[in-house]
Amino acid sequence: SGDSPVSGVLYALDPASLANGVYHLRLTASDISGRVTGTETVFDANTASKPGSYRQSDIDLSVNLGGTRVDLVRSYDSLQRDVAGSFGQGWRLANRDSDIQTSVVPTGDESRGSYNPFQQGTRVYLTLPDGRRVGYTFAPEKHTLSGITFYTPAYQADPGVDYRLDSAGAVLIRGPKGFYDAQTGQAYDPSSGQFDGPQYTLTAPDGTAHLLSAANGVEQQVLPGGVRLTFTDDGISSSTGESVQFVRDASGRVSQIIGPDGRRVLYAYDALGNLASFHDTSTQESRRYGYAGSDAHLLILATSPSSQTGNAIDYGATVNAVPVLADLGGPGQFSGTPYHGTLAAGASDLLSFNLRPLEIRSTLKGTVLLGVELRADAGSGLQPAAPSIAGLTPLLQHSGNGSAFALFAVSDAGLGLIRIAGSDAGTAGAYTLQVFVAGDANQDGRVDGLDSALVAQALGSSSGQAAYVRAADVNRDGTINGDDAQLLGGDFGFAAIGPPLAQSSAALTHIDLPASIDLTTLA
Repeated sequence: SGDSPVSGVLYALDPASLANGVYHLRLTASDISGRVTGTETVFDANTASKPGSYRQSDIDLSVNLGGTRVDLVRSYDSLQRDVAGSFGQGWRLANRDSDIQTSVVPTGDESRGSYNPFQQGTRVYLTLPDGRRVGYTFAPEKHTLSGITFYTPAYQADPGVDYRLDSAGAVLIRGPKGFYDAQTGQAYDPSSGQFDGPQYTLTAPDGTAHLLSAANGVEQQVLPGGVRLTFTDDGISSSTGESVQFVRDASGRVSQIIGPDGRRVLYAYDALGNLASFHDTSTQESRRYGYAGSDAHLLILATSPSSQTGNAIDYGATVNAVPVLADLGGPGQFSGTPYHGTLAAGASDLLSFNLRPLEIRSTLKGTVLLGVELRADAGSGLQPAAPSIAGLTPLLQHSGNGSAFALFAVSDAGLGLIRIAGSDAGTAGAYTLQVFVAGDANQDGRVDGLDSALVAQALGSSSGQAAYVRAADVNRDGTINGDDAQLLGGDFGFAAIGPPLAQSSAALTHIDLPASIDLTTLA
């Protein structure tokens, strides 16, 4: 946008920066009198290489349906981060979410049964179960019988696409605007629901047939052995009797998946509709996800506290996934529990942590002051630089003599990324990192009167003196004074969220008489 004279290219679009599909480009202009004019064009973005995109897939649950292993796959694509899938923005259930799109211009009256017809060369885009976004060209087959010419639907796959696409069967005639049903005169658009059979059928190289609709994605899947799986919003059912249950939240996102054997996996979302976490209640495996503050649905961090692995995703001309060495967890885990590591020369180490919404809201100002202290181990030659947290500016920081410290104000719940580096490219060695909530002097996960009393008792003391308590020295400057008391006040009221605690309870019944006990009352 702008009001400067332009002679030449207004804007250059790189199709590699867009998900494969059909796009409408609209240009509008207005004069000083407020008169507006515009023009619109339709174009395809279709490239095999997307160097600036990031894709990730995880198998959340494997089940046996009809004697066949079925993997429930959850996939993320940064180029489709604004598309709502089964697991929130950018995340799709690969087994079902297909996001079918065509180049047919809508009439605006589809709800009344009025559709524009497919034409020779109409483009159809969809997302394959393996995550590839691919295209097909409508190329109906011509037939001549007893001097009568008619057509049947057929598609030509783009180069490199090994799935076959078919659509609802019909005998078609060709009109000036496209193809129509020879019997009814209806415009041929498979998504209209006015033709026999599934709207689309996608056949994999192994013979698995996926029966699709434009609105719902995969509705049925026919496995090579003949077992038929039916997909609905409520789950998956097999023709042999087994089923998988989906539980959805008020926004339609999957919040639980329950397998035929009762195994359960859970999903949680943030206020922006992003997938925040995954948890398998049987294996206790968990994964957490973080997103860019400046781009609400752009995945930048994926961690697994249970396996202490993860990746930080760095976007640019190409995408680089950098390993995260450990997930420190939340305040209930990292308070009083240091992390030990060894920094290589010229390298940086990445660690993640997590703050929950209730923890953020527990302070008076809705902001948690978080300290990050880095110290070289005894005998280590490391000279650390001040640690940093992605997206945050430190309130204060200092470094020197083999140690470094920074204090941050965290106002957004979710994952955070800590970066550890040396003061120069040549320094290296073992270190100890401690993350703490400012003011939690007794390291019990709360900032309350007990902490205030500890700080008050140690006021005026310095490092090396008997009264000095390092955990009460909030800014780690070697002296406990009014500055530390003030910082404690900023976090006063903070309470870390811990795991549920089981409580002993008794229930009475008679022999052979069943009893129902609400387990939610025990934790």
